[in-house]
Amino acid sequence: MHSSDYLNNAIEVTSVDEYIKEINLIYQNEESIGKRFYFRGQAADYWDIRPSIFRNNLISVEHNLMAEPRRKLPKEFRSLGDTFEIMEKYQHYGLSTRLLDVTSNPLVALYFACEPNDSEEKYGLDDSETETRCPNGVVYYKQTDSVYRYDDSIIKIIACIAEYNLSEININKLLDDLGKKVFLTRDYSEDDNIIQLINRLQESYVVLPAVNNERLSRQSGAFLLPAKFNFKNAESDIRKTVIEKSVCNLRDEFESLVFYVTSDNKKQIREELNQFDINEASLFPELEYQLKHIQTEFAKETKSVNQFEKYIEQNGYAGNSCFEDVKIDISKIEEIVCDYHFENNVEDKIINVFKENTVTDWFKRNSILSKIKISISKILIKNNYSKGTAENYASEILDKVLN
Repeated sequence: MHSSDYLNNAIEVTSVDEYIKEINLIYQNEESIGKRFYFRGQAADYWDIRPSIFRNNLISVEHNLMAEPRRKLPKEFRSLGDTFEIMEKYQHYGLSTRLLDVTSNPLVALYFACEPNDSEEKYGLDDSETETRCPNGVVYYKQTDSVYRYDDSIIKIIACIAEYNLSEININKLLDDLGKKVFLTRDYSEDDNIIQLINRLQESYVVLPAVNNERLSRQSGAFLLPAKFNFKNAESDIRKTVIEKSVCNLRDEFESLVFYVTSDNKKQIREELNQFDINEASLFPELEYQLKHIQTEFAKETKSVNQFEKYIEQNGYAGNSCFEDVKIDISKIEEIVCDYHFENNVEDKIINVFKENTVTDWFKRNSILSKIKISISKILIKNNYSKGTAENYASEILDKVLN
């Protein structure tokens, strides 16, 4: 069961215009002067905010994920500079990394918050009451005056450590290895500098990437890079402190205030965003997304099309028997369904299935019959009937109606 506690500090978005006004109020706040803003949209309000490498214990094999693609596909990465750029490319093509996508464009984040998510979940309203519904989409934002470039020293250090199998490696060994790969801007012979490094390796950083693909450019993309390493302190010598990888939820990296979109409003807001040229085609330059967007747009203009009917010739003319309208007695269907004593809303939904499929001669159309049966089964399954029981009831009801 999921909580809706965030709604105590949240703004509901019901239109793009309203959302822009609220964002502008945040920009104009006195405390925001000189800050830079980054946004992240998620389709479900119960999701944690985690980079993909922080899920399913993948962090334990991060070093392998960083190395193996370059071993198997070296040509793909020869033109890239340092480790962070390679990590960027991994992220672009779907490999799990410690990068978390964010954007400087709040409308882009709203688009991702409005992605459909039809999985119904239970939400706790208070100690005793719950509701089942599709999740809200959420836009989180972060304001910061500390933004880093992909080639800054601390970013290079974190990216290099991501390549390590940190198995009982201490600070002394780590610094020796890093000195061979990265130009260290400080003298780490001083303990104070080591303590500062440890503190920095427990933070997260907004990183402006090398814009090496068009998708990043179109989405005004940046990354939140969590270091979030653990340190097991040695009592006598800080240089013997052991470093290890860890996972965490990054919710605290963002402001407490969130914007949310109910599942009922997601489609409408996406249509409004389309008027601002925020859509699949503008955000994803790859051909598959361009074609998908074209199909989505034309799908809005579709009309009902008849099922195929085999042409039957009788005495030189097409026979009419397969094309006669069947007058369906809904009252008889209601009697049949009511005999099963389902809950009222279930009965109504099943009867509506028949009403919605009262097309020409549907008794003779197997595809329509199959559709009716499947629809009835789904209704029953959603109301806690087992799959087998639901299918049996659906078959019985359909047989009785046909007879």
